[in-house]
Amino acid sequence: MSLNNVKVVKKDGTKEEFNVQKVVVAVNKSAYRALIKFSQKDIDFICHFVEEKVEELGVHEIQIPEMHNIVEGALEKVNRGKKLPGLSELQAGFCADA
Repeated sequence: MSLNNVKVVKKDGTKEEFNVQKVVVAVNKSAYRALIKFSQKDIDFICHFVEEKVEELGVHEIQIPEMHNIVEGALEKVNRGKKLPGLSELQAGFCADA
């Protein structure tokens, strides 16, 4: 399935096309507040992870809570080798923003 056909269903029920750059913006915004800076390699990993997981679902629509879970999974994997301080705050901030 092409990611071009996937819609994200927001909390208010509106739908918009899946755009991994919106994930990057949200993660970076939350990271900034948690005093975390991701490298380009980290951002690339997060993008690839999220795109891969959404494709694996094989759905045309994905609810925002499910998207949050996928992004949190990516953040946990990025953190495994680094033990980033503030990851829990970052994850909480990401979910609150979206």
